[in-house]
Amino acid sequence: GGTLTGDLTIETQTKYKDSTTNYVTIKAPATVTSYTLTLPAAKATVAGQVLASDTSGVTSWVTIPSAPVSSVNTKTGAVVLGSDDIAEGSTNLYYTTARAALKENAVTAGSATQYYKGNKTWATLDTSAVAENGNLYFTNARVLGLALTGFTSTNSAISATDSILTAFGKAQGQISAQSTSLAGKADTTNTMQTITALSVTGLQTPTAGTDAANKTYVDSKAAITALTGDVTASGSGSVVATVANVGGVTAANVASGANLANAATNLNTVSTIVKRDASGNFTAGAITGSAFYYSSDRRLKTDFKEINGLEMVLALHGVAFKWKKNGEPEIGLIAQEVEKVVPELVKTDPVTGIKSVKYGNIVAPLIESTKAIYERMQSHETRAKLAERKIASVIEEQKNHEERIQKLEKAMEILLEENSKLKTELNKFKAKKK
Repeated sequence: GGTLTGDLTIETQTKYKDSTTNYVTIKAPATVTSYTLTLPAAKATVAGQVLASDTSGVTSWVTIPSAPVSSVNTKTGAVVLGSDDIAEGSTNLYYTTARAALKENAVTAGSATQYYKGNKTWATLDTSAVAENGNLYFTNARVLGLALTGFTSTNSAISATDSILTAFGKAQGQISAQSTSLAGKADTTNTMQTITALSVTGLQTPTAGTDAANKTYVDSKAAITALTGDVTASGSGSVVATVANVGGVTAANVASGANLANAATNLNTVSTIVKRDASGNFTAGAITGSAFYYSSDRRLKTDFKEINGLEMVLALHGVAFKWKKNGEPEIGLIAQEVEKVVPELVKTDPVTGIKSVKYGNIVAPLIESTKAIYERMQSHETRAKLAERKIASVIEEQKNHEERIQKLEKAMEILLEENSKLKTELNKFKAKKK
């Protein structure tokens, strides 16, 4: 017979006949998902082998075991297996009465002031059992060490409903009022002499003046260790005093701090205090911190506009450079170049003319540029998928054309063969006729 090349498609079924009228039919299912069976490269090597297919449709010869299972755990027939017939594995164990007895006992209730510890006992919940963390305990020492924030002196009577801070303020107001009242009742006859070595000496016994009989002076060396608050002098006579400490800080350090404060500017000057200018700005070197936050609440903003982040980023120019002051290498942007592209990111010092860049705000055009690039990528992917589908369609159509051409070529071969036979018969007919 002849040889067929290419694919041969037969619909529904094929029949293979013997030399008589007997045949074998191979029939496709009524509904089937297309698949391909690939036959082995050679015939079976052992009698009784059968064809077996993997999930890809590739077949191979497989030998069926000659001794099938006749019993399970010595049981035959319709076998019913129990837990006694199947050994435990190392992970999934049987749930037995003995193992159930090992479970945790019920926990008895404790009191409202107790907690259940890891050793399965109840303990009293107090500060000795719970360590401090962010929230500290309220102790006498901490109360005594608190600053009197919000303290105000008020000359009025203390009541039982006053807080401690308010009561202190009223007490101070009463003391101040009494001090002012007593100041007007001073002894104008006798004069204070000299304060020497932090002690009062040379005081005369009061013999005249208002309320002299009710006054008592004690000549003792009561040391003055420290002064806090403002110190002022008033009255007649000579007063000589030396301030050693103010609020626990030596007078020399207080004077030095005052000089530094008076010399402070908003510029970055070595060994000086930096203060903010009228707009709240100041100049500094490297600042280190765990986090820096920018005011960004919508309620603080107005006049919102969209930005072309990709256009801005493409126009910016990153450079590597060295600082003139110390030669340290760095990378970044040039403020003058940034100002031409995004002037909102640049600030010029009104005094020095030095320009600075808000590097943190560059994140806005970076975000928008990333979104724009992503949208373009999505568009390219969509177009690529459309092109792939078109190519696949063209390939499929070309395949169909090739199949039709092969069929036509086959039909042409048959016609040529028939034509050749007809010519032969015609020649035979002509020969006989002669």
